[in-house]
Amino acid sequence: MTIYASLGLVFFYATVWPMNDKVNNLMQLCNELFLLTCVHLMFAFTDYTVDPFKRFQIGFAYLIFIATNFTVNIALIAHTLVKKVQKAYRDWKNKDNSAKKTKNKEQTKKSQLKLSKRRKEVGERLYYDDEIPQPVGELLENKSESRVDEESKESSIS
Repeated sequence: MTIYASLGLVFFYATVWPMNDKVNNLMQLCNELFLLTCVHLMFAFTDYTVDPFKRFQIGFAYLIFIATNFTVNIALIAHTLVKKVQKAYRDWKNKDNSAKKTKNKEQTKKSQLKLSKRRKEVGERLYYDDEIPQPVGELLENKSESRVDEESKESSIS
């Protein structure tokens, strides 16, 4: 009965793939195959095997087989655990970095606000000053002269 149940589960896992990811499906299938092989090896411990030395060798192979299955399962669990810890650490680091970035953004916004206030104050002071600075006055005079020259050229062309 155990052999038939194990074979049924092997066919089920091989055709349906009920787990969420491929690794877990393959691991479940391998575990069923290991169980099926162990059941067959257990029949070798009965009176079907007459020679006690052969029974000892089969028992030794059975222990190696179980140890291999155990090692593979523990390695898969450790690998999954390490990946989850690494992901949690990366998420934690990203959370810290994002908190620093938002803090830096807030500081940048504050400094930009202060800078814009200073620019506004400087602009207001220039606007309300009675005297126009010399370079600005010269630029304004040059623009008015160039406009007069352009107008005279247009009238002479017409």
